[in-house]
Amino acid sequence: MDSLAGTLRNLKRYEEALELQEKVLEIRKETLGENQLNTIRAMSSLAFTLNLLERHEEALKLQEKVFELYKETLGENHPDTISAMNILEGRLNLLGRYEKALELQEKIFELTKKTFSEDNQIFIERLANLAEAQYFAGFNTDALKNIKRAQELQNKYLPEDTQLKEKMGLLYSLITAEKIDAPKKITVVKTQKLIKGQRADLTKNNPDLKNLLAEFILSAPLNFEIDATAFLLDKNGKVLNDEDFIFYGNLKHSSGGVEYLQAADSNKLQINIELEKIPADIEKITLALSIYDAEERAQNFSSVNATIKIFDNVTCAELLNFNLGENFLLETTVIAGEIYRNKGEWKFNAVGAGFKNGLNFLCKKFGIKSD
Repeated sequence: MDSLAGTLRNLKRYEEALELQEKVLEIRKETLGENQLNTIRAMSSLAFTLNLLERHEEALKLQEKVFELYKETLGENHPDTISAMNILEGRLNLLGRYEKALELQEKIFELTKKTFSEDNQIFIERLANLAEAQYFAGFNTDALKNIKRAQELQNKYLPEDTQLKEKMGLLYSLITAEKIDAPKKITVVKTQKLIKGQRADLTKNNPDLKNLLAEFILSAPLNFEIDATAFLLDKNGKVLNDEDFIFYGNLKHSSGGVEYLQAADSNKLQINIELEKIPADIEKITLALSIYDAEERAQNFSSVNATIKIFDNVTCAELLNFNLGENFLLETTVIAGEIYRNKGEWKFNAVGAGFKNGLNFLCKKFGIKSD
């Protein structure tokens, strides 16, 4: 029955999958008890399906229970408990509850300090992740203190980890761009919730907008590896050269206008965009998601719920968000949206288009020559 529910979910028959999963959970509660691991996993799977149905409040409530049961059964510091906590943090972020998400990151770091020493990579990454959560919740003084400490530890113990260094360097730049004594609450100003195909102005009514943060909030099975990419395209919809393809192997554009950042937790991906640095011959920045080794692992976006949010990096205001929806089946890469020029202004287009042939398809489509 559990396997059939998974098949139905992959076929996007979420309501039928949900009905079966609810039966599976009830049976396991009756026969195994609520605190048994297979029961808790069934509960977690049910929460994931609720999220796919955009019943986010119900998914959040159930995931909170999953976390509490894992903590009671396995202990606070067990990897499954911490994983459940990370998923819960993702649910909170999806609903824009950044301060509650920060509370979870604080708990995760407190547990980390009990297990790992400061020379351990996990310790350093989670300290950076805590600083990031503090930044997005508006606690810039604390965020600056922690990112500085994380940078010191990285330079001392992990000097060869260039990706972690890049991530923390960008976060440091974002934090120091803020007035440290400014109010600690994020003010979300006129956030636009877009639907597929909808376009929104970015700079027309906000001429001071210079720096953007494109953030992907992901809800996916734990074994999925999802990457964010950006293609800088000319008037013909093509890259001028391979350097216009920004991804984990090419973190920063030569202009400095677009930079890839993967957060320490896998439920969040970020791309920083400085509009004034974008070369004049670039007309569009296409933002996409792809699943690593999707075909080999038989994975696709039918099991993923993704939202893209665009922030003003200076004010921390959330300008718009777009949930990509659940109309995917076998697609392994998705164009989430486009930031493009229009009559001297910048606009955003909510695309939400999926493709079955993976990231290679987009690379060929946009003129990338390298394999």
